[in-house]
Amino acid sequence: MKTLIIAGITGLSLMMTEAKAQIRFKLSQESDTKTFVVSIIPDKTYSYPDNIVSTAQVTFKIKSKEDFMLSHFKAQNSDESWMTNSIVKSPALAPDYDYYSYGLQTMGSSNYSLEKGKETILFSFENLGKSTVIPELIENTDIMAISVKKTRINLGNQISILGIDGGKKNAYLGNVNKTEDQEINLTVKALEITNLYPNPATDKIQVEWQNNLDLLMDSVEMSVVRSGSGTVLKRFAINDIQAGKNVVELNVSDLVSGNYMLRLESKSSSPVSAHFVLVK
Repeated sequence: MKTLIIAGITGLSLMMTEAKAQIRFKLSQESDTKTFVVSIIPDKTYSYPDNIVSTAQVTFKIKSKEDFMLSHFKAQNSDESWMTNSIVKSPALAPDYDYYSYGLQTMGSSNYSLEKGKETILFSFENLGKSTVIPELIENTDIMAISVKKTRINLGNQISILGIDGGKKNAYLGNVNKTEDQEINLTVKALEITNLYPNPATDKIQVEWQNNLDLLMDSVEMSVVRSGSGTVLKRFAINDIQAGKNVVELNVSDLVSGNYMLRLESKSSSPVSAHFVLVK
């Protein structure tokens, strides 16, 4: 599959999230269906000078061959400048996707209010193609993000602020998706995936999950879904369920390299999921 790379790459390595990371990314679709907004949500409040942003990069992806046409890219703050770091179409490691990465050019910015739990908009853009095409923020476990040394293309999400390790480490914690947004006020979930490892994996994954109802549940269904397409590749029932912690080992040696989602659900609870990457 042919790879198309547009624009220069300013860095060849992306720091992985540290334990002290405190900031999540979010991508929202506006009611007009063509406008998308990228924002950040900190887990605590940072006041000046701790809110000074040293560097930032946002990467999202679209399924290849979709009718997507990015236009009207606009920084939320007129004093800020964002530029295209790279656009990579159908890379060999992820031929089903096109990647779009944007970097903050205004270093040492104090124009972003970083209040706990409050969204701060970074930039917006429009899709002049089909309204059904929805961009997706990548995770730093995406196969392209973890393969920087191999591809020499810096794709991933990153933000550094003075209040977290002096701006020396990546403060990106992960993404807020629609499901998490809807469940943010729920205090207890009946099912909860507490650990999934190794991630990235090669042939097997160990899944630790919690039955928070403190009772013996009915059958729980576990499935493996291909990220992006939503295609269910594996599905089976778990019948021996304990109250509290449960552990399942899953053989994924028959799956190809890529991004996947592990999903748990039952008749008496809402589904929960966790992302993982296979590298062969």
